[in-house]
Amino acid sequence: MPISKTTDVHNEEYWTRHYENFLVPLAKEVDDSLQVSRSKALRGDILHAIIKDLIFSAIVIADLTDGNSNVFWELGVRQSFVHGTITIMEDGTKLPFDLGAKGSLKYYPNDHLKNEAFRSQMKEALKDCLEHPERPDSHVLEAISGRGSIFEIIHRAEIIRRLDALLSEIETNKRVLSGVTQTFEKNRNKAESKKYTFSVRRFILPSTELLLCEQYLDESDEFYRPARTYYGRLTDLNDELNLWPVRPTATQKWLTTTLEREDGSITEIIHRFEKQVLQAREKLASRL
Repeated sequence: MPISKTTDVHNEEYWTRHYENFLVPLAKEVDDSLQVSRSKALRGDILHAIIKDLIFSAIVIADLTDGNSNVFWELGVRQSFVHGTITIMEDGTKLPFDLGAKGSLKYYPNDHLKNEAFRSQMKEALKDCLEHPERPDSHVLEAISGRGSIFEIIHRAEIIRRLDALLSEIETNKRVLSGVTQTFEKNRNKAESKKYTFSVRRFILPSTELLLCEQYLDESDEFYRPARTYYGRLTDLNDELNLWPVRPTATQKWLTTTLEREDGSITEIIHRFEKQVLQAREKLASRL
């Protein structure tokens, strides 16, 4: 609320009386244990203290009377972070378009009967904030959080970028597998001469690790199971490829059974995982 003169009638003394003799007793009627205060700095930077009050107070009441720019700024700060805000104004106050859609309670300094109706509405609003702090009352937060919000759109776009990196990683690993298979076949043909070749790349898995660690896709365990299989098999392959130069015969034997296992070849496992990732990406992209 304003703390200094905004009109000839609404001077500093008026706002002090309005706060101490009207708003504080009204809040105390709802719950006498409520700590009611006007936003002010106790130590250090005044703006820093006001912002902390605006964000961490359970309830904020903003008096929009006279269109005070500081009040509007403080209301914007509050509603960018949390719900639990009540806006009030003296009857006859004209609000800017941005605030016109938000329900504000009107008080009537010169009409006792109407002011009693305001007091009743105000107490109900305070009780509602105390009992239902999660109930939305900020157009800002509604716009940037929840389904269809700006935040969700940005979040989906970020997930799509992660999936694109994952698909690129899968494509790279398909080429690595092709190189491993070709080298394995060459070595099998040279088994008698034992002139083995070991220069193959390793599988890369950071994007897969990120998916499994954060599980950032809202999918069931059925989706993540093939990802774990894919990650486990390629990790095992990397470990064995590191041993290939040390024990070529044993690795050749291991690869003979591993590349074509009964529970699914490496190629099939990669293809299955890639297909799931593509489907997840297409689903997300269709909602942008």
